[in-house]
Amino acid sequence: MRKRRVLSLAGVVFLAASVTAARADIAIPPETGTVETISAGEVWSRVIEFPAETFALEETAPPGRCASCLTKPTLLAPDDGAALSTISPLFEWNLHTDPAATGMQMQFSWNSEFTYLVTTMSSSQQTGEGSYRWGENFDPATTYFWRVRLICGEESSDWSDHRSFTTGSGGVLLPAPAPVSPYDGATIPLGSRPARLSWSPVAGAEEYQVERIVVGQLGSNIYYRTETDLDIYYLDENTTYEWWVKARNAYGYGSASPPQKFRQNLVLESGDYDGDGSGDIAIFRDTTGLWAVRGITRFYFGQSYDIPASGDYDGDGTTEPALFRSSSGLWAIRGLTRVYYGGSTDLPIPADYDGDGSCDAGIFRGENGLWALRGLTRFYYGTSGDTPVPGDYGHSGTAEFALFRSSTGLWAWRNVTRTYYGTGGDWPVTGDYFGSDAAPAIFRGSSGLWAVMTRTRLYFGTGEDAPVPGDYDGAAGDDIAIFRDRVGLWSVRSLTRVYFGQEDDLPVTR
Repeated sequence: MRKRRVLSLAGVVFLAASVTAARADIAIPPETGTVETISAGEVWSRVIEFPAETFALEETAPPGRCASCLTKPTLLAPDDGAALSTISPLFEWNLHTDPAATGMQMQFSWNSEFTYLVTTMSSSQQTGEGSYRWGENFDPATTYFWRVRLICGEESSDWSDHRSFTTGSGGVLLPAPAPVSPYDGATIPLGSRPARLSWSPVAGAEEYQVERIVVGQLGSNIYYRTETDLDIYYLDENTTYEWWVKARNAYGYGSASPPQKFRQNLVLESGDYDGDGSGDIAIFRDTTGLWAVRGITRFYFGQSYDIPASGDYDGDGTTEPALFRSSSGLWAIRGLTRVYYGGSTDLPIPADYDGDGSCDAGIFRGENGLWALRGLTRFYYGTSGDTPVPGDYGHSGTAEFALFRSSTGLWAWRNVTRTYYGTGGDWPVTGDYFGSDAAPAIFRGSSGLWAVMTRTRLYFGTGEDAPVPGDYDGAAGDDIAIFRDRVGLWSVRSLTRVYFGQEDDLPVTR
């Protein structure tokens, strides 16, 4: 078995992760840190077979604990000394509905003194009757001892009385499910929808366990499902995730599927589809390949998991619909050309990097910070989790190489400068809002805040909205706007509200 620190919330289990609370105001930390690459993390996977006194966790509660946490839990199942037919038992206990409890801990040992621990697990289950099934199989035909205690902040109750059980043997484990979607290495365009993972059913399965990690980081998320699909919300853009799934029957967990990788992308470039000098309301429906530009045209171009990467690729002042297919590195520019450039972990970053008036094909590879611009240059700048935000910040007619790191609010321009603006969870919404040049800007969905650095702060939209700034009226400067795909609402501040599109459509207006 593997030692893991577990937090469980509403059917989803979070393993050993750090959480930083977002501040209500724009965060401007001191000028510290650098833009650098990171090395891949190690997988924490080992069996603990040494005396318990080497652990930092104490077997008795610390002095001065809260009085309401004095009541120790009562174990309910399995029965003490039970001989089980499974190697993946369900544990149940009563926490006595303690309002001060913020969590619980479980310990498993090979002896009743708990001098040799198999594992210690922490969970956020707080009150009432609790239950938990460890996500790994216990050894067959083996006797274990277990106990539980309450956690009240940094304090704890006494351990419950311990019980023992002996696992079964001779059962048959199920084969691994086969992942169906997204395909391995897929890049999923980030609108306001979740990423849906799906897999083939396995005959005899009572439950499926899905595990997801951020590539290069410690810790994982575990989900339990009876269905054969799972919607994942609140993913970081431009970040690579890996997942696998296994099936459980009455005897235990079967083998895991081969790991699959996917990432989500925030970069959706587009603009003026009819050349009239203003941005157009437009959507891409990747389930059918439909492109629809309001009042102008409808056509079919592309397929599921294609990333819209439109721009003015021929310099005629009109946006060409374009797609990047990460599975093959295909760039398809409708009516112009098809080329192959990039790979499965890359993000398209089309922009005018050489100042010739037309869009250049380019990719950002977050794993190693690679920027590669077709026919122009390649260099390394940034790391996994950074969002590329190229733009004409100096009003020079040429896109500059820029990054936004939401974990710290860092904005960094290669060979130019760096500053801090924003915090975790903010979306970068760089735009030419005042008709002069692009400026760092963020949209904070939790409050609907739009903030343009040194210029303005206002509230427009909610957490279910995708920010879609653009020059919708042809006047100098971009307009603040949102797309609410649940109802197909486009709302451009101080200009218009229209309904165009449906749930899961991707906005392709910039």
